[in-house]
Amino acid sequence: ELELRIETQKQTLQARDESIKKLLELLQNKGM
Repeated sequence: ELELRIETQKQTLQARDESIKKLLELLQNKGM
């Protein structure tokens, strides 16, 4: 169960990283 929880957390963190990167790209595009 613990391993499963860790895997889920990893996926959540990855998804968050992806959305943050997209947000940063959008902000940079607006700045230009």
